[in-house]
Amino acid sequence: MGSPLSSVLANLIIQDLKEKIFSNININILIYYRYVDDILLAVPNNQINEILNRFNTYHDRLRFTVEHGDNKSINFFDVKIILLLL
Repeated sequence: MGSPLSSVLANLIIQDLKEKIFSNININILIYYRYVDDILLAVPNNQINEILNRFNTYHDRLRFTVEHGDNKSINFFDVKIILLLL
């Protein structure tokens, strides 16, 4: 993140990654939010590993990790997000 182009390149790469991965999967994504290279996804529990594997096969030098929420909530940039199902 030292170069002025870093945020622009990160934005382009993550946008391309999103388009390639989400166009080839049949998964119900409840929430998708991204800020630079941090991504918030809400998907069914049984499909988390499949999505993580797809993200991690995009490029050899990119590695994504998963943080699981608890009790239908997760912290994202110092904000506690609570998923309410009606």
